[in-house]
Amino acid sequence: MNDIDKESQQRLADAIDLCVQIWGSLREASKQLEIDVAYLSRLKNGKKTNPSDEVLRKLGLCRVVSFVRIQHKATPLALRTKSA
Repeated sequence: MNDIDKESQQRLADAIDLCVQIWGSLREASKQLEIDVAYLSRLKNGKKTNPSDEVLRKLGLCRVVSFVRIQHKATPLALRTKSA
């Protein structure tokens, strides 16, 4: 996965904003969380996506993966049946 959806991006930004509220600045939050301030800023602004599980944990988040069925279009190969 290279990108995250908009809802997940907003949750990530909200978690970073909460840390900034707690510690007073992005720089202090990054120091307390032991995450590079530039990286934290890029995560917050959506310029970086797919943070590591460790970074997510430090922000009080976790990765959740789901699977969905792909809707296949009818193609000649998909419609082909076995003949007896």
